[in-house]
Amino acid sequence: MLESLGRLFKGATKHYVYPYRDPQTGKLITAETMEVAPHLRHLYAQLRENRHIETVRNYNERYLPIYPHNALALIQVAAPAWEKVVRRRSWRSSNATGGLTGSRAAKKKPRMNTNKHESAA
Repeated sequence: MLESLGRLFKGATKHYVYPYRDPQTGKLITAETMEVAPHLRHLYAQLRENRHIETVRNYNERYLPIYPHNALALIQVAAPAWEKVVRRRSWRSSNATGGLTGSRAAKKKPRMNTNKHESAA
């Protein structure tokens, strides 16, 4: 297990945790506030201390009610409702900016053609 973890976190590998709002309590759960099983607390603390696990800071509050496992379950049974779950909260806010919102949308640059086989006509 330790060898696998060593490979997973070697170099500058980081895992970013998107916040989660507990539907029963309304409490925001982050990498800093999540409860970890007692036998994993030391390992988790070490990964956090060495900044291999971090909370996404610039998150969109509208995305918090979207639970990926619910959307995936709808997709797997080919239920069209999955589009409403995802689009209702995220698509409308980012559609005009190609998926980016706020200052990141303003900074989006067009892609350059890096294909060396095409001539510049």
